[in-house]
Amino acid sequence: MHADITRLFFDLVLDNLYAQPVSINQRSLQSLAELARDQQETFRELSRESLNAYMGFLEALGSYGRAAIGTSDRASSKDPRPRLPLFSGNDPTLARRFEEELYGFGK
Repeated sequence: MHADITRLFFDLVLDNLYAQPVSINQRSLQSLAELARDQQETFRELSRESLNAYMGFLEALGSYGRAAIGTSDRASSKDPRPRLPLFSGNDPTLARRFEEELYGFGK
């Protein structure tokens, strides 16, 4: 009878010892699965934010382009040719002085 009790005790202890790694492994797998879900959600959120920022950038470019086109349309509707005289005043040396000031500009 004592042998049976001892054997039962050791069988229970061994079963318990064998069950612990399985339960530890299951908990580890559950933790890993939770981490994977968290990482997926974080990646989705970052992707959404990046996409929203990029779409905002494209919308801003589109608005800028539409505004620039609208401005150029308005500007082209007016006569863009220069009108004479380009300079007003009675100084006959104005053109020469202007050329002297600009000499070497852009070189």
